[in-house]
Amino acid sequence: MGYKKTFVMSALIAATATTEFKQQVGRLAQHRPFGRTGELTVELVRRQLVLTAAFETGRGLASLDELQVACARLWGLDLEMDELRSVVESLEHSGKLTKEADSFVLTDVARAELSAVVESSKGTEAKALTEWEARASAVASELSPDDISLLGEDLLEWLQRIIVHYGAEAALILYPEEERAHRFFDEVQELGFDFLPKRGAALMTVRPALLYLFIRHPTHAQRGFIANLMTTAYMAAVFTLDPSAQRLVQAVTRGQRAYLDTNVLYSALNLNGPHAYLSVKRVLDMTRDLGFELAVTPWTITEMKESVRHCREELARTSLPPRALADIAADAAGEGSFITAYWRKYKETGVTPKDFCDLHEQIEGLIEKLDIAICDDGCFEIERRFDPISEQMSLIEHVRGSESKSDRVKEHDVRHRLLVEKLRGSNDRRFSDAGYWFLTRDGGLIPYGLAGRAPNALPFAVSLTAWTQIVRGLTARTEDFDKTLVDLLDTPSLRPRGVINPQTIAEVLGRIDLLVSDSTEAVAARVMLDSAAMVEIEAESGATRDTRIEAIVAEKTRDMERQLAETEKQLEAERNARARVEAQVVTTSHDVASERDRADSECVAREELDRQLAELSGQAVRKQQALEERVSATEQRIAAADSRASAAERRSEHVKRGVRRGGAAVLVVVGLSAALVPWLTGWLTSWALVGAIVIGGLLVALGVRMGIHSKAARLFLTIAVTLVGAVTGIHEIVAPSGHSSAQSAHEKPHR
Repeated sequence: MGYKKTFVMSALIAATATTEFKQQVGRLAQHRPFGRTGELTVELVRRQLVLTAAFETGRGLASLDELQVACARLWGLDLEMDELRSVVESLEHSGKLTKEADSFVLTDVARAELSAVVESSKGTEAKALTEWEARASAVASELSPDDISLLGEDLLEWLQRIIVHYGAEAALILYPEEERAHRFFDEVQELGFDFLPKRGAALMTVRPALLYLFIRHPTHAQRGFIANLMTTAYMAAVFTLDPSAQRLVQAVTRGQRAYLDTNVLYSALNLNGPHAYLSVKRVLDMTRDLGFELAVTPWTITEMKESVRHCREELARTSLPPRALADIAADAAGEGSFITAYWRKYKETGVTPKDFCDLHEQIEGLIEKLDIAICDDGCFEIERRFDPISEQMSLIEHVRGSESKSDRVKEHDVRHRLLVEKLRGSNDRRFSDAGYWFLTRDGGLIPYGLAGRAPNALPFAVSLTAWTQIVRGLTARTEDFDKTLVDLLDTPSLRPRGVINPQTIAEVLGRIDLLVSDSTEAVAARVMLDSAAMVEIEAESGATRDTRIEAIVAEKTRDMERQLAETEKQLEAERNARARVEAQVVTTSHDVASERDRADSECVAREELDRQLAELSGQAVRKQQALEERVSATEQRIAAADSRASAAERRSEHVKRGVRRGGAAVLVVVGLSAALVPWLTGWLTSWALVGAIVIGGLLVALGVRMGIHSKAARLFLTIAVTLVGAVTGIHEIVAPSGHSSAQSAHEKPHR
């Protein structure tokens, strides 16, 4: 099954391996910025770029920003400010650059050296082309000098295209006599000449053959010219990744996660000053571009909030420094914290402590704006693992010694180690599939991460400085690698100085073999890489040359011995440190064993206590349930009593309402009788009748008031009855009714 899968994958790769894909893989294989050799090469290229930028501008560079712009303009290369800063400081220290009138300028020595390099490079190129033109004229005698000159321009473009397209493989041009070179020439023929300018029919006919003269039968000068171009191409391949090849890297790194330590988050939130902020921001951007997920744990959020709380309390207890001196106070405080961060913000904006702390208490929102996730994967499980946390706390205390870190901070680091190791699962992971990292600016975490590891296991933490070198090496510094390489090839001041005769090289190696018994290869490499020394040897002859070789070999040997001695001292110091750590680990192991026994005893006691608590809890629950049942029954009885009382109250109200309405009816009848009977019978007249009507009306009104519930209706009816009675009485006085008049007439005869 495995064989079948491998066969299918191989067939798939072969089917999809286009020319472009092969070129990407080839450039990726040449890009080796890591390791001692790679780091030295990258540093050399940085130095050469800075010196050449200063040389090409012809004047001083006013700032690092201008230097960065010059590198982008000349070659399309993106160099970071922090690496430019370190290179400029190194060149100043070595006497290559100097500061004049607020500008970086080349010293006279550096300018003379670069001028010599340009002169040597152009001389080698001119000699190589002159020799080719002579041979081309001999082969195609019908061509004019102008035709040969045009073909010379095509030759340079053709050579650049070969180097750009084939990379390190183009070095086979230097060895046309080898079989591999012949196969390479066949591949070059497939590249064709269509990318070259169109020429006349006669030139187009002879151009392929004349161009191949240069690479199939190169002279010494032509080999030197090609070697210079190949060296420049090699430097470019080591220094920057091809953007198209970067996609292959992203396919490997995508989906992995990088947890940020609190100190990294401080800088990302611009709490440690603008320089740290810009540096960390760039690193995080490159990390994100490679496909890593940036994350923090809830533990880091808690630690940040605790720092804000402490900052609020501390600022409340202390007086603020003068605003004009706040940044100086922050720098003097040293280690970054929310308090020093506040002092810097106070100097910049005058913000109050309350507003500053209120803002940073909303840490989740600030982190979300930075596109940093809050991940709790595996955190809960780690929090429950008391024994491993206890063991790691003992280990970190022994490794870090008497550092003034609180237990809370140490436990934060310990938890992240356990988390990363748990999420990785396997101990045989490499960088390409590590899956999880913990990025920190705390140098003390690195030796802790190395201590107590399984054999060949990756450390859980990596310093931000080392991580910067890693992601920078995996990030393209140019948007167009081909154009950048062509621009570099067109810069003579970047090429090696001089061309060394192979016979001289063989003679130097022979003398080294005779003079050096041990470390022959190391000494030879040092001599060969010193181009200035090789040029000096090339210029000598006879006994003088032998003497010069012996002097250079002796110098390189002494340098190597001195470096070996320094390295041995460092190794001895590392061995001693390792021995101390191992002794501490042994002591820690004993302590951990004792601590484990004590923890086991505590665990047993805790389990017994938990059992007793469970029993007590059960009893309490049962008692609480019984009490709740009694309370519920009492509430039900109270509710029933309330219901009966409410019913009795309603009945009583109903009886009262009936009595009241009966009395009201009696009053209305009496009132009507009192008013109507005297009036109808004529029993009373004049004011007596009015009085009877009024009294009757009042009795009716009183009955209405008692019988009607609505206050408005009672008032209205009372007023109406009163008015009717009053109007009727007044009418009887003013205009007596017929019945009253007749009664009066009847009474008159009797009088």
